[in-house]
Amino acid sequence: MSAPTHYTSQYNRVSQVIHWVSALLILGMFPLGLIMHELPDGAQKQIMYNIHVTVGLMVIVVTVFRLVWLARRRWPEPLPELSPLRLKLFTATHVFLYIALVVALLSGIAMVISSGLLPMPGTIDPERIRDLPPRMIHDIFSKLLFVALIIHVVGVIDYQVRKGDTLFRMGITVFRKNS
Repeated sequence: MSAPTHYTSQYNRVSQVIHWVSALLILGMFPLGLIMHELPDGAQKQIMYNIHVTVGLMVIVVTVFRLVWLARRRWPEPLPELSPLRLKLFTATHVFLYIALVVALLSGIAMVISSGLLPMPGTIDPERIRDLPPRMIHDIFSKLLFVALIIHVVGVIDYQVRKGDTLFRMGITVFRKNS
């Protein structure tokens, strides 16, 4: 992905929609993953795994679209008043979010493919993926992704409260400080 040459004050509408759709899908995966692991083996667990894989496939499509879209568009200027350290943390958090997301998605696909099943809704058998090597990678990077999301949200809230308008950049005008 090449660095943008032109900046704007906020993300464009498509980038904003992609961000929030991604956020909802990814955040929905966490409780789903936790619940499905706690269920006893059976039809209900298999349904939860199938939903998890289906949503995961949607996340893959949205993520690929998002990365292609962002690579071809103008990015917002760096947040004003960020110290050099905070700017590095901001950048590192975003890079790590994408790395953790991509590794979690790829290891999820690897689990399904390693089980001999096609990654299609309705075909996932929890028993067949339980002990596959990609499972550990998926579990670790899903947890790392969750931690990175918490860091991201805390950073957004901190900046919004102390300095303003980071939410406006992502299409939320309710909390705009300079309106």
